[in-house]
Amino acid sequence: MFSFTMKEIVDASAAKLVLGDGASVVTGIAIDSREVKDRVLFVCFPGERVNGNEFAESALESGAAAVVMTEEPRPEVVECAKARGAAIFRAQDDDPVEFMLRLAAAWRSANPQWK
Repeated sequence: MFSFTMKEIVDASAAKLVLGDGASVVTGIAIDSREVKDRVLFVCFPGERVNGNEFAESALESGAAAVVMTEEPRPEVVECAKARGAAIFRAQDDDPVEFMLRLAAAWRSANPQWK
């Protein structure tokens, strides 16, 4: 099962914890805000037609425990995260792919039975 504290996410990915409690836990990952459930980590991917950062607030309202952004969070995203007790990360070098690769490597190291 996937389970990381916010501190473990920082340690694994070198992302910056902009807002939130390092002891909170996420139990899944989503890159589509429509798939966000409680305690999920939503990773924002900017694209040619759709910018995942624009859906950070929606993901938080859907129960995300944290969002990983690749741009400065808008004030309404920060306020939503505060109101919900959620965390906001900023991916190192604003690179969500590298963030996901580092987190996956940490998960594999912690779960050798799945290598």
